[in-house]
Amino acid sequence: MKKKTFIALLATFLIMPLGMALANGSNGKQDKTDKPHFNMGFFKKEWKEKNKKMIENWKKNRENKKNFKKNCKNIETRLDTRIKRYENNRKMHEKVFENMIARLERLSDKMKEKGADVDKLEANIKTLSEKIDKLLADYDTFIKTLKDSRSQICDKDNDRVKDEFKSKIGEARKQIETIRKDRTDIRDFYKTTIKSDLADIKKQLEDQKSDAESDQ
Repeated sequence: MKKKTFIALLATFLIMPLGMALANGSNGKQDKTDKPHFNMGFFKKEWKEKNKKMIENWKKNRENKKNFKKNCKNIETRLDTRIKRYENNRKMHEKVFENMIARLERLSDKMKEKGADVDKLEANIKTLSEKIDKLLADYDTFIKTLKDSRSQICDKDNDRVKDEFKSKIGEARKQIETIRKDRTDIRDFYKTTIKSDLADIKKQLEDQKSDAESDQ
């Protein structure tokens, strides 16, 4: 009996901790210190702030794109107006100078028929015509540069293209200065050289007339 009693007490001692543990688990209670803690309010607040920033950035980008599109279209319109004006100027200069050359050539032919030496005048008319051709060629180059730059105005996302646009505008400024110099060169050449030739030929004809009258 003593042996059986000892075995029973030993079994009770070994089983008791497991039973207590099961009892603690079965009542649904757990130590608060072992329980994981999640602050859902913090995560909701952080998500709302991120979402708000995303919406604000989206609105800002949309507004920037809208303003850029409007601005670049305005620039394109102004540039189109300038291109048209320069094209009209080129046509006007071409017409004016064509008439000038034609008038000088007719005048040269008439003076030649009267016996005047017009070789110098004819050579200078040719030089004047070459200067006019240079002006018109420089006009064409200038207008082409403006048209090339126009196609790059609204390419906002390409830094290389924006740099090329600035470079084209810089070239155009230099070319318009060349055109001004061409016009000045033509005007000065006509005033100093062509008019001097015409004055010399006029004097030739007057001298010839005077000599003819003195011989009579």
